[in-house]
Amino acid sequence: MIAFYIALAAGIAIAIVYITLVLRTFLRLRRSVIDGTAASNAEGSAEGYEQQGRNFGWKAGAGVVASTGLLTLVSLTGWAWYILPFLGLGSSIAVIVAFLIDGKETATS
Repeated sequence: MIAFYIALAAGIAIAIVYITLVLRTFLRLRRSVIDGTAASNAEGSAEGYEQQGRNFGWKAGAGVVASTGLLTLVSLTGWAWYILPFLGLGSSIAVIVAFLIDGKETATS
């Protein structure tokens, strides 16, 4: 039961940070579009798309192997169910970090 309360507290904190960053980024992008300062960057160019597509195969394969392994583990043991909520929280933290990195890159350019 203690794992539930830990996950609940962490989930509430992560949700607040996540929603704050999403709203901040949305308002920044909206402001730049309205002002007409939304410039094309490397992500919108053909070169940017090529860079994003590099090394995708092994990442996708690793994701499939990890997902299959977790599903197998959950079906075999009961304790593995405790892993899944924390993996969801970890994924949310990864998205928050991506928002923060994107915000720093946007501020410097």
